[in-house]
Amino acid sequence: MIILDFYMPQMDGLEFLRKIREHPEAKNIPIVILTASEKKTDWVDSHSLGIDCYIRKSVDFNQFVK
Repeated sequence: MIILDFYMPQMDGLEFLRKIREHPEAKNIPIVILTASEKKTDWVDSHSLGIDCYIRKSVDFNQFVK
């Protein structure tokens, strides 16, 4: 399983997702997006690339724990 965020230092999450899905041996690896992104396009784009789960996290730690 890969847990992925959209906001990474050298490659954004969608770019990583596109690259990993190009490899036939990685097509069946479950991918979970855990992100603070509120962009509808991030949700749509990630689903079109075959993610298994999209979880929007709060930037506030206490809210995230709830």
